Amino acid sequence: MDLRAGYLLVDATGRVTVVDWPWVARGPAWLDTAMLLLDVCLHGGHDTEALLRRLPLTADADPDALTGLYAGLAGFFTDRARRPPPPGIPTLRAFQRAQADALLGWLAERLGR
Repeated sequence: MDLRAGYLLVDATGRVTVVDWPWVARGPAWLDTAMLLLDVCLHGGHDTEALLRRLPLTADADPDALTGLYAGLAGFFTDRARRPPPPGIPTLRAFQRAQADALLGWLAERLGR
């Protein structure tokens, strides 16, 4: 959920493994790709549904599982955006609101199809 250089492990063959150290867990193979597409949705410029169908790790993912993930994230970000900002991070809640809004729009599209 927080892709950055410190979370990328590169082995001798060049294979990259993503580890979000504070939230280490094993999930479905498609999870990180599906969550990264939230940023694509938020910032625009690409058809996220087309990417879901085309990318190797999400192409065969259960559409209901993907919708459930995005619905859960929308609820999480909506809830977090309603809280007071944490000390020293005054823009966090606005960013979480933007993520919630992007997800809610995407969910409306997914559920309307």
